[in-house]
Amino acid sequence: MKPEDVKWRIIDKPGETFKVHRSIYTDPEIYKAELEEIFEGNWIYVAHDSQLPNANDYFTTMVGRQPVVISRDDEGKLHGFINACTHRGAKICRKKKGNAKNWSCPYHGWVFNPQGEILDIKSLDTANYPDGFQKSDYNLTPIKVDSYAGFIFASINTEVQELEDHLAGAKVFMDMFSEQSEQGLEILPGTSVYTHHGNWKMQAENGVDGYHLDVVHASYLTLAGMRAKEAAEAAGGDNIKAIQPQNPDTTGGNYALGNGHVMIWIDIANFRDRGLGLQYDSLVERVGEHRAKWMAGRLRQVMIYPNVILFDGISTQMRHWRPLSQDETEVTVNCIAPVGEPAESRKRRLRQYEDFYGASGLATPDDLTEFDACQEGYYGAKSPWQDFDRGMKSHQMGADDDARSIGLEPESSAERAADESLYHGEYRQWVKLLSEGAD
Repeated sequence: MKPEDVKWRIIDKPGETFKVHRSIYTDPEIYKAELEEIFEGNWIYVAHDSQLPNANDYFTTMVGRQPVVISRDDEGKLHGFINACTHRGAKICRKKKGNAKNWSCPYHGWVFNPQGEILDIKSLDTANYPDGFQKSDYNLTPIKVDSYAGFIFASINTEVQELEDHLAGAKVFMDMFSEQSEQGLEILPGTSVYTHHGNWKMQAENGVDGYHLDVVHASYLTLAGMRAKEAAEAAGGDNIKAIQPQNPDTTGGNYALGNGHVMIWIDIANFRDRGLGLQYDSLVERVGEHRAKWMAGRLRQVMIYPNVILFDGISTQMRHWRPLSQDETEVTVNCIAPVGEPAESRKRRLRQYEDFYGASGLATPDDLTEFDACQEGYYGAKSPWQDFDRGMKSHQMGADDDARSIGLEPESSAERAADESLYHGEYRQWVKLLSEGAD
């Protein structure tokens, strides 16, 4: 693939139009290039600190097509390796997570430590290896691993830029997410994993799409209103207290944060019904009124390119994904919460999470239906282009007043959460990574 094979698929005319050719969701060659240049050549979210809390903990996952293991040594340092024995390629760690001082390959018994160093080769003294054989040549193959605000990222490309540079403006909102508690965040027990028919870029788009909220999720919004009304009329309890964001078509905003990262925000009318909102007064004392409003009074959904969204809105959720083909995507979701929060806040957070998110929530099946319909529609060759022009007339480069108030310097700002100009940041990064790789 050559750079021109990528560049023609995006029409980028600032102030006039921004169009995407739908072949980027269906072309197997584009999919292959994305695996190589984006999912295996860039930083990918893999885990949270709370999933490896102790010395010698490990966690297995995939980075693109590569099986990897992330470990924490006895000094607390993170390491990452290709999860394949350097002898014959068998996976070393075969559980999702665990704790072990040493890893013994189940195939031939070679032993490694959590730093990836080979400790023992079975029957080495009688193996009759050639004179040039060096045991140290068989350490596990390292990958790049780093973390920020408790979020762990990995890259197969050991020459990738430093993580903090990659995260760009997303760091502002990652800090807000993590600072809900002075002790940070923790992934709560229970994980949902599902596969859906649809290209991975739909996940990267939909989680920061304010435009579809009152259409696709109309049943949720209607039901939430009915429940609240019935509870009030009956003077009974409403244990969920569904969150009521304001209209994203007239309020809120969005930002392109650099390197493909984007986010939307919307004010929440009943923010004191949120898990963090129940502690709003103490939060104000700790971080100040303005920052507390951003942290508890506003829905924020932050997409860290290319594979994870931090949801801090209806509840708090981590959603990340990996592509299985141009037509299929595997999604992993977790509820994430502040460490040490009061029991009432934790209960409220969980009920709101169950209500909206997850494979069985009121919202996710709605989205998956649309992903399926979009993926089928993308093959309509006579209708090959879609535009992201909504909000372009009011779209501005650089920071608006809300961004400046929190020390954020985004690539661009929009005055409504339903505006679509934030996708320009995503797809400019897409073009950059794929065309540079092709070159």
